[in-house]
Amino acid sequence: MTRGLDPTVRRRHSGIDWLGDIPEHWVAPHLRYLVRCLDGTRIPMNAVQRGALQGDVPYWGANTVIDHVSNWLFDEHLVLLGEDGAPFFEPGRDVAFFVSGKIWVNNHAHVLRCGSRLLPRYLVHVLNCVDYIGFVDGSTRDKLTQQGMGSIPIQLPPVAEQAAIVSYIDEQTSVLTCAATTADRQIELLREYRTRLIADVVTGKLDVLEAASQLPDQVGEPELLDDSDALEEGDESEDEMDLDGAAGEVEA
Repeated sequence: MTRGLDPTVRRRHSGIDWLGDIPEHWVAPHLRYLVRCLDGTRIPMNAVQRGALQGDVPYWGANTVIDHVSNWLFDEHLVLLGEDGAPFFEPGRDVAFFVSGKIWVNNHAHVLRCGSRLLPRYLVHVLNCVDYIGFVDGSTRDKLTQQGMGSIPIQLPPVAEQAAIVSYIDEQTSVLTCAATTADRQIELLREYRTRLIADVVTGKLDVLEAASQLPDQVGEPELLDDSDALEEGDESEDEMDLDGAAGEVEA
């Protein structure tokens, strides 16, 4: 995202410390010159309001879908960037997302429409590589204001090169993404099974003794502590303590 796909291309310093060198033919304008901010169209809803409007349209918060409703505010290719409550300073966690189709967005995510010089999917990758120190403020909660967001420099190659970079990233990360999705689903299923198992045991729906009898035999027997040995060791320790105490009294 900062050096492009051609390792032989000449580079120049971007003038931005955290961005470093970029290919010589790239530019780095501020985000405000590349997108249109649609934040004024957002409408937040509380849980009661969403409950009365349930449907299949994703309802977006700061960095995830938090509900589904029956109406929508946007229906196009957009980029969502967390405004507050996003993990700006947690490496490896995304703060920007590409969305397409009908969605509803609350007031915790900026809504960005890209201009002709910028591909939405490319912008998502760029925004997830930004060092947000200096752009995010807030005394009790990290907040990326419209002013701070607009001042973020965006490394900008030609559109064809943007498309090539996005295609390369998608190809290289597809296996990892699939593995992560599978692992997340397995974790979710295990949590559901654990919750159901605890409920069945507590309510008596599951016979614990019968279930235990059906478990596979253990490999090897666990080593048990001999009670007599434990008692002797405990008595010996107490005796030593008594002798130490007596010796202390004599010396006194």
